[in-house]
Amino acid sequence: MQRQIVVFEIGGELYGIDMDAVHEVVKVKEVVTLPDSPDAVDGFISLRGTVIPVIDFRKKFGYFYRRDPAWHWLIILNVNEKQVGLIVDTVVDVVQCLDDQIEPLRSLLHTCRTKFLRGFSNLQGKKLSLVAPDKVVGDINYRDYSLVSVS
Repeated sequence: MQRQIVVFEIGGELYGIDMDAVHEVVKVKEVVTLPDSPDAVDGFISLRGTVIPVIDFRKKFGYFYRRDPAWHWLIILNVNEKQVGLIVDTVVDVVQCLDDQIEPLRSLLHTCRTKFLRGFSNLQGKKLSLVAPDKVVGDINYRDYSLVSVS
């Protein structure tokens, strides 16, 4: 099966996510942080009246240097009727990828980066790490955010 993959960059490395899970891509607006938020969530945005939890993938993948947030992009995922925003450095392209071009994760590879991945592929000679949207959304307890208000 052929899939469309949204390719993005974090810390000079390429990542991709299945287009079926992407609701939209927007420039980062102000991210509101809340005291006592769990580690899984870095803050919230209000997008057309909907409060969306945000994960900074730079931090999740162990990249600590942050450029000015005005340079970052937000990929809004919609998985199982739940939304989450992923802060990434830049969105590169949308590419086609066949299932047989995806190399699954090996059980020995378990790091902070692989927790959210489903496999690897190759994009013009460069490694492309493929993000598993369900693992990203599954890491968030949405019940805790039902009363959050972001203005």
